[in-house]
Amino acid sequence: MQTQQPLHVRARRACVLAVALLACACSSLGPGNVVPDQFDYNQAIGRASNEQMLLNLVRLRYSDVPVFLGVNSVLTQYIYAGSANLTGAVGTAAGEAANSVGGTAGVRYIERPTITYSPLSGQEFAEQVMTPIPAELVFSLLQSGWPATDLLTMGLERLGEQRNPLSQALATEAGRRQHREFRETADLILEVASRDGMEMLREPQAPESRGSFLVFRESAEPEMKRLVEELKDALGLAPDVWRFQVTRNVIECDEDQVTFRVRSLLDLMGYLSRGVRIPPVHLEQQLGRETEEGLAASALVPLRVHSGPERPAAAFVSVNYEEQWFWIETGDVQSKKSFGLLTYLFLMMATTPEGSGPLITVPAG
Repeated sequence: MQTQQPLHVRARRACVLAVALLACACSSLGPGNVVPDQFDYNQAIGRASNEQMLLNLVRLRYSDVPVFLGVNSVLTQYIYAGSANLTGAVGTAAGEAANSVGGTAGVRYIERPTITYSPLSGQEFAEQVMTPIPAELVFSLLQSGWPATDLLTMGLERLGEQRNPLSQALATEAGRRQHREFRETADLILEVASRDGMEMLREPQAPESRGSFLVFRESAEPEMKRLVEELKDALGLAPDVWRFQVTRNVIECDEDQVTFRVRSLLDLMGYLSRGVRIPPVHLEQQLGRETEEGLAASALVPLRVHSGPERPAAAFVSVNYEEQWFWIETGDVQSKKSFGLLTYLFLMMATTPEGSGPLITVPAG
């Protein structure tokens, strides 16, 4: 027969249990959540950013308006609450001792994130999306190891007398011919630059409109001389001038100036949106339009966005638009590089407004 423990022993054990539970509830668990939470939010924001960029490319392909909504901040509150109750009774029942002791304890954990969104609009939209990308940024990306030919072809609108047609012009044979010639010039620029035959210089003390120069190296090496002469001829530059001031002018250019026009992000997105394949059901519903010339133009764009009625099982990024799915395949390295370059330029062109813009704060808990 089991002997009942004395009341004071049971009470002491119940108190010890309650104190232990309260200690767990009051201990600081926040630092342990920093690493997993930071990783999870980083993954979620990165995925949302990619999906938003792809969705805007699809919108442009359908002549829709792009919309950007950025995550400004993520604030997470951790709430820990504990409770404990201890009860006891002493008395007799039916002539025998009837003592009892009991208690309850509980711990509550609440995670309450608050995410702040800011729509890109007004002057901020114009500066980040519609302003031409700085020429120095393009050349710095070249030096950072980005695919040079694709970067120049995607980013540049005009270089010297070489014109890089936009997406609309690619639908014509003349536009596609100009595009191929521009790519050949971009390859030539890469060849000369890889041999240290040219570089872009910036004079900090000069005004912004007159502070950039394209400088060629005077070399006695026959192969280098041939490449530089060929490049100067393709760009329509004076053969006996070695230092050219960079300008956006096309008509009034001096002998020692070179036209260098970079596209805006909106132009670049319009160009890359030609790589979005419109699904047959949308063609039947006349939501989109495709021609043989348009397909020929799409073949020149370094981005392939597939489409279909079902969500892809494995994709680098995918979005739904008008009840159809659009995605970039995981194994399509070329498209991933072009998409990554567009995203990187979008981040580099971000501005910090002087005043606070409209914010949308959503408690996500």
